[in-house]
Amino acid sequence: MGYCTPFDVLKVLSAIELTLVKLGQEPQLGRAVQKAEEVWSRNV
Repeated sequence: MGYCTPFDVLKVLSAIELTLVKLGQEPQLGRAVQKAEEVWSRNV
């Protein structure tokens, strides 16, 4: 995969959530990004 930043991970998490919506699921939009940001903020 190569080098990626936390921002790259946030983009992927957001894309996964939007894909789930298109597939008819009902994720809590923004939840994965929120949790990832919480983890990173504790470790900075």
